[in-house]
Amino acid sequence: MSQNFTYPLPNFSDSKKSVTFWRYSRFWARKLLYFSQINFFIKTLNEEKNNHLKYFFQERSYACYNVIRRFCDKSFSANDRVKTLLYDVDKGLKTFTFFPEKKNIFTLKDEENTFEIVLDQNHHVCEEGFWAIKLKFNTQVILQASFCFTLENNILIACIQGYKHENLDSLKINKICTKKFFGLRPADLIIECIKILTKVLNCNATLGVYEKNQIRSKKGQSKGYYVNYQKIWLENGGKLIKISKYKYYKLSHSRKKMEEIPSQKRSMYKKRFAILNEIETNLNQIFLNNAS
Repeated sequence: MSQNFTYPLPNFSDSKKSVTFWRYSRFWARKLLYFSQINFFIKTLNEEKNNHLKYFFQERSYACYNVIRRFCDKSFSANDRVKTLLYDVDKGLKTFTFFPEKKNIFTLKDEENTFEIVLDQNHHVCEEGFWAIKLKFNTQVILQASFCFTLENNILIACIQGYKHENLDSLKINKICTKKFFGLRPADLIIECIKILTKVLNCNATLGVYEKNQIRSKKGQSKGYYVNYQKIWLENGGKLIKISKYKYYKLSHSRKKMEEIPSQKRSMYKKRFAILNEIETNLNQIFLNNAS
């Protein structure tokens, strides 16, 4: 008989005792404040049918703190936060059964450089989602978008994060990538991939987090990780909507028709659409093989 799940106690050791005391005080205050949500979380994980969830959170004790902190959208109520967390992990584990193995969904290679698009787990800030699509340049991740599944069976993009490497010129690589993918900038390319994933997995819509509800706020601008989400969503056909009481940008899945594209750009768009079609074929194949 498997051992019952209990809510883990964090290790907040710090060289300064005052910092350790403050961290533990804040933890216990939150635990008291969200007592009913923690009980619901524990009860759900200890149901026999949810052994997969229990194992997931036992292996990732840090992920349990999303119950009392934040998960993908700061505006979630405490009840919706814990329900979304459990729904997302349940659907993710049943969908991405190949994890922890990552899946390459597209490779573009020439004599000098290689771009790869990879479906993987988010190994960084789990508050921004457990699943991710990553863009790699010569084996190094240069951009990733982390996402979750919402209670309404949508995919919510909670974070788009670029990475700097000492040996890489980010601006130069972005220009190369945009040229190689026929006008699709790196962030737009990743978003297109998530739109395709939404379609392949039969989810209802692709959503972008509302700018005021992103986990890392505008205060992060001085630290180098600020992203203007509103601008990105609007450039990708986003329309501000409400689902229940929450604001999102619903991203358009429609493509430009050839007759609407200036004749001098049609060749570029045809090549761009061909790449996106290949990505869709590859994703369909991944999940077809996964189901068999």
